Amino acid sequence: MKLENLTKHEAKKQVVNIFECIAKQKKLSDVESYFLEQIEFYVEKAVIGNIKERQNRIPDLHVEQMGKIAMWGGEKLTPGCDNCINGHGLCAIRMASECNLNCPFCYYRGEHDKQPPLMQEHLGLGQRFITEDDLKSLFEKQGDKITHVCHVLFEPFMSFEKFPSVIRFLHEQGVHQHMYTNGTLVTEDHLKILRDAGLEELRFNLAATNCSRKVIYTMGMARK
Repeated sequence: MKLENLTKHEAKKQVVNIFECIAKQKKLSDVESYFLEQIEFYVEKAVIGNIKERQNRIPDLHVEQMGKIAMWGGEKLTPGCDNCINGHGLCAIRMASECNLNCPFCYYRGEHDKQPPLMQEHLGLGQRFITEDDLKSLFEKQGDKITHVCHVLFEPFMSFEKFPSVIRFLHEQGVHQHMYTNGTLVTEDHLKILRDAGLEELRFNLAATNCSRKVIYTMGMARK
């Protein structure tokens, strides 16, 4: 039974019959198994073909000391990506002290307990603990040297209440900001608050949850 020889109605009927067998835990016949293998082949061919077609349309970007990077969204790196790679005027700020996951690929795996916890009123800047007022004083003195800020280390949405006012202040200074999250704790209300505060980029690490459907759905909300 070749898939291409069937009408749409016949193919649909065959699929329904097979899924009924699977639901009832009945063993499939050789013909039915072959039919499923054909579906798998054509689906895989279509998906891989689509991916390759898109890859052929993607320009390779050569980034200094980083080799080639393939871009899905256009010919330019986002400001956050570009600055993270090239590091001009970049400042990293930590405001969380915990993470709800333990990813094997995390930069800080095995190091979390070695990071001193932050007090509620503190944020981490390099090896220093400073307050939000200290941050504002820093910008008064040398703010023109900082053009980008990344919010890193641990899971920011475990200490979310600390972020909006800092993000708003940095946004008002003309600083481009990006934040990293595993996405498991993000809500629509969080996203609206971050948008209104002025966060430019929110990075979801899908590998942290093995491409969780919940996180992918949350990424859709964030895109809006």
